[in-house]
Amino acid sequence: MMLLSLLNSKAQHRKPGCPVLVCLTMGLCILFNQSPAQEQELSYIATDVNHRAGHLPTFFDRETPKGSPYFVQGWLRGVVQLANQHQIPDKDQSLFFNYDKLNNQLFVTDGVDKIWSYPGEFVSGFALVDGPNTYAFEKIPWISNEFFLQQLLISPKGYSL
Repeated sequence: MMLLSLLNSKAQHRKPGCPVLVCLTMGLCILFNQSPAQEQELSYIATDVNHRAGHLPTFFDRETPKGSPYFVQGWLRGVVQLANQHQIPDKDQSLFFNYDKLNNQLFVTDGVDKIWSYPGEFVSGFALVDGPNTYAFEKIPWISNEFFLQQLLISPKGYSL
């Protein structure tokens, strides 16, 4: 609005046909005529046999999830080190465990009627035993204090993977 009043005051002092007014008018015409031109440019795509909407590449199709959010399908024996330095199970307990990888939660059951869940911030580490295999999970502070990681290789020279 301020720009128009400034232009009007300047236009009153100039003769009709002033080059500034002509340039301004042409600039506004070009500015407002660009968006309809772009719409016209894209409007033919719906009828063009080489550019049908179904043939345009899309990058937002989600694949259906595969697998499970849990470490295993059932329950495993194991041991858990809690953040308060308490270890479960106690010597006289028989507990089973599973780890929710997506939500970073450890589930514990007595195998009868009780299930407990421990969010990742309350657990320091845990090990799950599946027959001859033991899977140890821990938080490695220089990588992440939030997520549990498995060390795949421990070298006596200090290198770990």
